[in-house]
Amino acid sequence: MALNFCTRSIKCLARSQRTLNVSAISSRRVPQILSTAITSKTPRHNFSSTSILKAAAVSQSQSTPSSTDSFHPLSSAKSGSSVLVSAPPKEKLLEDEVDMEALGSNPSIQITDRAAEQLRSISVRENDPNLALRLIVESGGCHGYQYKLELTSVNTDGSTPEDFLFVHPTKQPSHVLVDPISMTLLKGSTVDFTTELIGSSFNIIDNPQAKGGCGCGVSWEATV
Repeated sequence: MALNFCTRSIKCLARSQRTLNVSAISSRRVPQILSTAITSKTPRHNFSSTSILKAAAVSQSQSTPSSTDSFHPLSSAKSGSSVLVSAPPKEKLLEDEVDMEALGSNPSIQITDRAAEQLRSISVRENDPNLALRLIVESGGCHGYQYKLELTSVNTDGSTPEDFLFVHPTKQPSHVLVDPISMTLLKGSTVDFTTELIGSSFNIIDNPQAKGGCGCGVSWEATV
């Protein structure tokens, strides 16, 4: 019996040793396997702020239309220019009792590139080459005057001009009409087109005949 017990003990010790050896091997291989799995993953891209900005700039340059098709608020609004196409004769101005001193000898309205491009786009879309933007100054508001802008058409029947007609020198059709009375309060100002979160619209900016204004920005006070 003692011999049998001894033999069984030796066998148990042998099995325990094999089990320990397997466990040791497994414990050594697990870290290696985990390490291999971690290092074999697809490397993570570490984008710096500079690379993100560069990518955004490239993306914007690829998706943003050219300067003639967009109207970005950051573009210069003071680079306007215009050509006077026609104006009421002096006799007509005197007949309508227009203040010639307030009108001046060379009244003008500037048109920004983006305003002209927007007028051209609307004209093409409406299939109306005579489409025009009319600028009007009306009495009203808490400061005395306010602007009114509306789309109309240029009179092409050959009659005596009753309005000042301006166009952009390069982007056409881009007609802008101003009646003589409104011109006395608009001369030297600029027609612009702005795109904001609340909407897009034509605007009159940089009017040297205006000062102050109400908090809502609708009405303004004349300098004269």
